[in-house]
Amino acid sequence: MVQYDAHNYDASYTRRQVRLSEHIILIGAYGWQHPHWDDVFYPEDLPVEWKIGYYGNEYPVVVVPSSYWSSKSEQYTEWLDESDDALIFVCEWPTPGAKQSDYQQALEGIEALGDRVAAVLVPITAMPSEFEWDYIIRIAGQQKISFDLAPELRAAFIAELTTRLPERDYGVCWNGEQGSQDDIQSGEVGICRIARDREPKELRLLLETMMATSDNERRLILIVDGAPPDMKLLTNAGIILDLL
Repeated sequence: MVQYDAHNYDASYTRRQVRLSEHIILIGAYGWQHPHWDDVFYPEDLPVEWKIGYYGNEYPVVVVPSSYWSSKSEQYTEWLDESDDALIFVCEWPTPGAKQSDYQQALEGIEALGDRVAAVLVPITAMPSEFEWDYIIRIAGQQKISFDLAPELRAAFIAELTTRLPERDYGVCWNGEQGSQDDIQSGEVGICRIARDREPKELRLLLETMMATSDNERRLILIVDGAPPDMKLLTNAGIILDLL
């Protein structure tokens, strides 16, 4: 097997990380453990444990999908050790209806990742139960938080948030559509998630909309979804951002 040093694989690693981390908008993918990226994004025979470091050479932020949480706490130390401190995490919370053990594992994983966590992304596909609200309130007291809301639950959930988190500056994840662009202005971290391919003109408008909300204090994060996320979309977003 060919051996790689995940921290020195790209000679421009440090320079590239500094450049990427200075952008107003940070671009990244939903997860990094995608078999379809082998030999397309990742070099042939790159060890699994080095993929996060290689990913971090190219992108400054990554989503930790809720499926990545585990009772094996040593994996979080491995993620931190195998990646540069410049790589930050958006941690996905389990969806309502998950097992209580899933919420506990997510909580422990987020705590283990420490100050490398940029925000916690909470998908709301159903109204949370009381014990789920307890976890949400707990995590909101520890981390910057953004809610990815199912459209049909939006009004009811936000009304409930007014009671549950009356003084919390929470965010609402933007889906990239122009009719709901006010969402990117909410919260301490502005998060946008896109999955479908977009023409360069449309992608530029999306990035310009995000940039218009910057006040030099909030982080803005663009997440490319998918299984796996589209590398072309990730690349095009980075190129257009460099040109703005």
